[in-house]
Order: sequence, then C-alpha cells, then structure tokens
Amino acid sequence: RRWVPLDSAGLSLVEAIVGIVISIIAISSLAYSFGIGRSFIYRFDVSRRAMGVAQARMEYLGALPLTSDSLAFGPHPATTVPFVYNATPIGSESWTVAPPPPATPAANSLKLVTVRVIWTQTGSSDSITYARLVPRP
Repeated sequence: RRWVPLDSAGLSLVEAIVGIVISIIAISSLAYSFGIGRSFIYRFDVSRRAMGVAQARMEYLGALPLTSDSLAFGPHPATTVPFVYNATPIGSESWTVAPPPPATPAANSLKLVTVRVIWTQTGSSDSITYARLVPRP
C-alpha cells in the first residue's frame, strides 16, 4: 500500500467550482455564437429571396411591351406590392422608370428601370436594388 499526502489526493472544492464556472462560460459563449451564426444565415436567406423577387420583377418588366403603363417614367406601382417571406409579408417591392444618366451612350433610346425590395427583419430595415437599361420605344 502506498501512502499519498492529503494535499495531493484529488481536487479541492474550490478547484472543482472554478472548473465548472470556466466550463459554463465556454458553453454559454459557444451557444451565443451559434445564435449569431443562425441569424446571419436567416438574414442571407431573406436577402437571397429578395434578390430573386427583384430579378423576377425585372424579367416581367422586360417582357412587357415598351409602351406598357408599367414602363412609363416615374415610380410604380400605384398600390404596394408586398414582399412575402415564409408566408409572411415583411416588406414591399417597387420600381422606378427614369431616363438614363446623360453620359450613357445612346441615352435618348434607353430607359433606366430600377427595382427595389425593402424589408424589416429583427428590428432593422434592409433592401435590395436592381437596375437595368431597357430600350425606349
């Protein structure tokens, strides 16, 4: 039988409590970082969906006849078009038709169409803007 001095026979209560506190802090920090990561993923998903909506609207406008009321100069539409994410309206979609900047080659034969999707997510506003030059009639 081997004798061990009492002061080196194991962990003291203070050492055990310090170890537990350090473990709790580490696990809490890890859980917090997972929550932040999830919110970034959610924000990216909403942004990706908004960009898809803006591109779809631009494709729709590009397929219209150039004399369509939706391609007249000015803001559109007259009523709000909701931006829906997971069956919940969280923002709106709109577009503006304007003359292109004067420095644009062949500016007198083009229209600048700008589609904007705006939404509010976790208390802050965000938006996607998508612009394209289309031929004027």
